[in-house]
Amino acid sequence: MFIVPQHSASVAATKNTDPLEKLLRGIFEYFDNFNFRERGMSIVTGRNFVKPAHCALYIQGDGMPLLHWAVLHGHTAALRHILKPPQATHTPPHPPRNTRFCVDEVRDPWRRTPLHYALGLQGELPSLQPSWTQAAPNTRSIG
Repeated sequence: MFIVPQHSASVAATKNTDPLEKLLRGIFEYFDNFNFRERGMSIVTGRNFVKPAHCALYIQGDGMPLLHWAVLHGHTAALRHILKPPQATHTPPHPPRNTRFCVDEVRDPWRRTPLHYALGLQGELPSLQPSWTQAAPNTRSIG
């Protein structure tokens, strides 16, 4: 997949006169020398980066931000909808509808728990402490 650079209008205006064969050879030469074992290419930014581990395809994040949000904010209806299996599988939804909801029993399709998401999002959220444990502004403890 190729990404059109943001400055493509100025590049197009340069009136490149190289034949298509020469341009294609340049692309193949670049990829022939590319170190796929250590580096990856981002289809989002168009840049390359150092991969944390060797693999054929490296995906950052799991693409399930709604699940993260629902777990962290305790929205059980959203959790049931997101984690509901496809109708063709006939397996029970997670969490089961006939039991009381317990966030510790919720698992995503990869069997991860809410604790996994909470730990993964620690650096992105201002605080993961419940609001009742945080001191209100302009208050003093007496004692």
